[in-house]
Amino acid sequence: MGCTVCQSEDQPESALSRLIRLGLRAALGFDLVHAWRNRRGIFAAQVVWTHTESQALAILTLMRFRRSRNNPKLIAQSVWLMDDWSTYSAVRRTLYRGLLARADALTVHSTSALRQLKLIFPFSRCEFVRYGIRADQSLDRTFRPMHDPLRILTLGNDRHRDWRTFVDTVRSSPEIEARMVTRTDVSELVRDASNVTLVTPANNDGLMSLYDWADIVVVCLVDNLHASGITVIQEAVLFGIPVICSDTGDLRSYFTPDEVLYVEPQDVAALKKAIAYASRDQAASRDRSMRALARMKEGNINSRSFVAQHVQLSRELLGRS
Repeated sequence: MGCTVCQSEDQPESALSRLIRLGLRAALGFDLVHAWRNRRGIFAAQVVWTHTESQALAILTLMRFRRSRNNPKLIAQSVWLMDDWSTYSAVRRTLYRGLLARADALTVHSTSALRQLKLIFPFSRCEFVRYGIRADQSLDRTFRPMHDPLRILTLGNDRHRDWRTFVDTVRSSPEIEARMVTRTDVSELVRDASNVTLVTPANNDGLMSLYDWADIVVVCLVDNLHASGITVIQEAVLFGIPVICSDTGDLRSYFTPDEVLYVEPQDVAALKKAIAYASRDQAASRDRSMRALARMKEGNINSRSFVAQHVQLSRELLGRS
């Protein structure tokens, strides 16, 4: 796309320097030391892209105290910022507002987060950028009937995952075999759920084999603003697996109800009904998954479109066509 991209790099560090870096990160809420270590690459660039508010805030702090005014343009992407904003102290909100107001563009992954962002930063350029994963090669398998017992997979480490609703839904359903992949400690939740197995894949191949095992992928969420669960949903779609997910986080701006089966958040009865429907009408489930896959491969929900949005925004900030 006419760009040369350089990545930031972690650097070797002693136990003491790591302790200092992490302590400063805990105090500020962003990793200033990591940005400092990558300052040469940052200030040699024409445009800097960040993935989360932690990197954006750190780079903006460096720019704030740099003598030169010839700083690169900054696209300050945030993920959890809008969900967390109300929990910050007045001092932290003032600090973050002052720093982020200096960014050339503020970007988020959902329109609900965008609305909140515009309220807090009414004079800044705010943009919704759809997040997407690599979809160059479809992993869609040949259509097969769903298993008996029904195989359900759920994955994720995001704090907005609703593990309790998922476990309460499947624990009393012997016709379901469920596997959970998470670093969250859910041992108490699954203690008496004999049909739920916690799985920790050793590598990416192990993760892919879990998708291949599953009949349905379920993503249970509590209310959020940042499209929580979108990575897992896209991975499942690439496998051609029907997806059931909580109707929150503005996920409908990625996939329509004709592509993903949505249910009310934290509603056990609604989730049970959706699972039963998806397993009963397997042809309809297959059609939904194929429409979702077509949207990823042919539409604007993949890594290429994600990067293209950043490239276009970068060219606009540099005043180029």
